[in-house]
Amino acid sequence: MIEISGGHLFNDQSVVVFEENEACFGNILDLAQYFGWEDTHGHAATGWDPEDADECEQDALYFLDSQGVWVFEKTEDGELRHLI
Repeated sequence: MIEISGGHLFNDQSVVVFEENEACFGNILDLAQYFGWEDTHGHAATGWDPEDADECEQDALYFLDSQGVWVFEKTEDGELRHLI
């Protein structure tokens, strides 16, 4: 994970960039929890399907955005893709 501007704010936003293939479910949830998000989706071992995981991850990304944290993933061609 790379933080742009050494972790400083950019236009009142914190910016986090994941390297290619680092923006996985666990890393996004860990980042959201670092900023205070509480997972209310229960434990995945209770029979989640892919849609449950997607919903949980999207909730975490919306939370990060609401906290002023922009999350990007670097694509294969070096472009940045905003995750939300």
